[in-house]
Amino acid sequence: MPSRVIDVGPADGSQAPHIHINKKGEIGNWLILSHCWGQCRRYVTSSSNLAYGVRSLSYDELPPTFQDAITVTRNMGFRYLWIDSICILQGSDAEARADWLFESSRMRDYYKDCVFCIAADDASSDEEGFLNAVRPTETGIPFTTTRYRSESGEPCTMYLGTANSVWECSHAIFHFRLWT
Repeated sequence: MPSRVIDVGPADGSQAPHIHINKKGEIGNWLILSHCWGQCRRYVTSSSNLAYGVRSLSYDELPPTFQDAITVTRNMGFRYLWIDSICILQGSDAEARADWLFESSRMRDYYKDCVFCIAADDASSDEEGFLNAVRPTETGIPFTTTRYRSESGEPCTMYLGTANSVWECSHAIFHFRLWT
């Protein structure tokens, strides 16, 4: 697992999200958010606020894109989410610079080993969110996963759609509701 992840809490939202610092050798599954920071970087983790984030991240203070990523992570049944601006220390102090050098060298593995990457690709900043974005037509976004395999053992190509999504994999159909 990455050095730090966001523990999003249970799907029912009964627990506030917080930064989870992994113990050496800890194993788990996580999702990753790929996003455009935009001009305003109002919610980042620094050396001075890391301890606060470990206790709790105020969901209501998070940018809409982060809120949406937490919702997706919870609804997919996962506990951990990695967002660079929260999970890597930001700032110009020595601790933040050292953390950035270490963590940025591992980002390739974080993306490669995550279960699912949430790509907020249609937003110019974290302030826009993505779950309530209006799309002109019904879309199906294909992705290949080794998590589910066809009867022949081949990786599946699934299609992620909008609203009440249906994931298809050969003969198996996975109904999955991403939006609340």
